[in-house]
Amino acid sequence: MRWRRGTDLWADLGTGIFVRLAFALTALAIGAYQNRALIVAPWVGAVVAADLLQVALDRFYPEVADRWRLVTVGLFLAVTMVAVQGVGAPVIPLTFVPAVYAGVSLGRKGVLLVGWVSLVTPFAMAELTSHHNLHGIRILILMGAVTLATLIASFWHRQRPDEEQLAAGEARDLLIRLSSLADSLDTGFDVPALGDAALEETAAAVPLERAALLLRHGDDAIPVGLFGHTRVPWPPPTDPGSALTHSWEQGVAVRRVFGDDPNRRYLLTVPVIGTDGGVIGMFAMDREHEPFSPTDQRQVEVIADRVAPLVEVGVLFSRLRGRAALEERTRLARDMHDGVAQDLAALSFSVDILLQQTAKTEPVYSALESLRTAMRESLSDIRHQISTLRMVERPDVSFGSILSAALQGFGQTGLRTTLTLDESPFRLPAHLEIQIQRIALDLLADARTSGATFVDWDIRLAAPNARLVLMHDGATRLSADSFARQPLQEHALIIVDALIPAGLFVDITIGTDPRPHGRRTLSAPEPARSVNSTPVRDHTPAEDPRTGRTHTDVMEGTTQE
Repeated sequence: MRWRRGTDLWADLGTGIFVRLAFALTALAIGAYQNRALIVAPWVGAVVAADLLQVALDRFYPEVADRWRLVTVGLFLAVTMVAVQGVGAPVIPLTFVPAVYAGVSLGRKGVLLVGWVSLVTPFAMAELTSHHNLHGIRILILMGAVTLATLIASFWHRQRPDEEQLAAGEARDLLIRLSSLADSLDTGFDVPALGDAALEETAAAVPLERAALLLRHGDDAIPVGLFGHTRVPWPPPTDPGSALTHSWEQGVAVRRVFGDDPNRRYLLTVPVIGTDGGVIGMFAMDREHEPFSPTDQRQVEVIADRVAPLVEVGVLFSRLRGRAALEERTRLARDMHDGVAQDLAALSFSVDILLQQTAKTEPVYSALESLRTAMRESLSDIRHQISTLRMVERPDVSFGSILSAALQGFGQTGLRTTLTLDESPFRLPAHLEIQIQRIALDLLADARTSGATFVDWDIRLAAPNARLVLMHDGATRLSADSFARQPLQEHALIIVDALIPAGLFVDITIGTDPRPHGRRTLSAPEPARSVNSTPVRDHTPAEDPRTGRTHTDVMEGTTQE
């Protein structure tokens, strides 16, 4: 049978508990019928308490219950058998309480346990005591009855699944329910559609000219619906002195005047309260001719209360969609890398071998060289697509960390790598980060194939400005022409130069050169000089502005942050 969780009382209290309670009440009724209720009642109370204790252990301490289940069930049954020998027929139904529990919780193992305990305990009592109510064939009949009850109960035995199975089953039930709810709503769980529908309903209930629905995302207020305007006409509630701040921070509705003559308008703000009591959003609206009344405020509050759970679920659902999209992009990147990219790389190596075995004077040489160039361009395009897919793999990770991880993976090949990273908390636009990452990966690929012994990166990121100095000492196949068609040329100044005796130097500047502060320097190599004998970068350790000390960590073969 399927293990169920949640509000299922049968599963929560333990399968068969009502049957076991019925046996206990039967024993009490027999005792009352025979005028022995005062003798039977303590045994009934003890058995019921022991049974509920077992259920509580199963529910809240399953590991402890599983470890001691054989012992506790055996002792539980032995006590009821002792009660039968001491009290007599009225307490015989109590023996079925541990028998049913043993069948449900232990299965066929419980059948064997009950059979032995129900046989040994009564015979031991009969031999060791002078006062006993059952002997001989009656003990065997009782043993057969409780064993049969255990066997029947064992058909409801179910193994306790692990936490992953429970989580998967619960997630499945929730997603099925979520899908059915989304189908029942006109807008589904699309947050912008919910916002537009809520504002249209508000405009139908309250005369207004401009309105917006704002939702909280971290410390920011994100507009998800607009009415009567193409952008939010008020300062954001996160700005000090904004007319929306009081409702946003305090969670109370506010009616007030906004602006000065002749641009005076009347403003109404109503918070959207989530299930945890916090402010998850806000309705903001204004009009020019008359102030909002308390009746208008109450109507908007009713709409806000009705919309709040839908919006909250919509936000959660959008996060699930985002996570699913990230997982799909990761899968596509992995499939491309393990499939066509590997095949093209192998073919490219084969063409290189053919070129080495072919004389330059032969007619086929130029064709092979063109084929190699085309294959390398295709492989570069695929690598760029893979990097684009992986770029949003961890949107919460900084761009500097992404570049550092790429260099760290390259450093595991045994080459000496250096990273000097200076990064502010602000991000560059996503398309610029992707283009920079593509160039960085191209340089790593060039260093790998050109026999480089070190790779040196000096990165300063302070959006909207950035500067990256990337170089290696291999026999590079790249030149300034290789970067002429880079899309990044439209947004950045790219300087390409050669190093002496061999190597590549690339300097990328976006905006102005950010001033360094608190840099992190890892594994500094020997200084390199460009063709014109000018230093390509400063290899002096960075100075920490807080302590005035320099810090340089040297590591061979790996790059870390």
